[in-house]
Amino acid sequence: MTKSKAKSKLKNSNFIKPSSRYSKVTYPPVKATNYIRRLYYWTLDQACAPYADWFIGFYSFLESIVIPLPTDPLLIARATAHPKKSLWVSFYVTLTSVLGGVAGYFVGFYFWESFSPFVYAYLFSKETFDLVVSGVHDSTFLFVFLGAFSPLPFKAFTLSAGSMSLPLLPFTLGCLLGRSIRFFTLGVLIFLFGDKIRKFIDKRLEMIFGVGGALVFIALVIKIGWF
Repeated sequence: MTKSKAKSKLKNSNFIKPSSRYSKVTYPPVKATNYIRRLYYWTLDQACAPYADWFIGFYSFLESIVIPLPTDPLLIARATAHPKKSLWVSFYVTLTSVLGGVAGYFVGFYFWESFSPFVYAYLFSKETFDLVVSGVHDSTFLFVFLGAFSPLPFKAFTLSAGSMSLPLLPFTLGCLLGRSIRFFTLGVLIFLFGDKIRKFIDKRLEMIFGVGGALVFIALVIKIGWF
């Protein structure tokens, strides 16, 4: 978008200029009613903030224990804002996630009886817990590795592993390998194709949100059992 077009849009009261308080990027004007794109540019700007690394690391730590939403979108936002630092972002997100997983293990080990009602009410269902437990078989490492890599709630694996008193060493190694593959896959892709990925998201943001929203809706319908 040329500067003249951007200025003409800003003169229109229907358009606003997204904040770039922390980012060095000048974002194009957007419609005031386009909340998805405004949120997108705000997230990219916050991903450049001085506290961004601390926030994402803290979020990743808690996501392994109690936070229901995954860390991946924050990692993508932070790495996309600085593609050359994406491998470093993947490293510390992996580290904090594994540390959170170990903390979750001990929460499950010592406090499962008192903590489980909260877990079933707000984090994941008892059916999910039973499904996770049924997959242990004889390999703690494989059990935790699949949980750390798959889209299933990682906290279901960390808490259940502690509640079952699974061996801590293979648990930690499974966390480390699974989370490393998951987060470094994103980091490497952004490191190699960061500009292309960002341009793709910029151009098709609304479509991506629409598809993502549809998938979330379908997942909720299946979970609630409407059909």
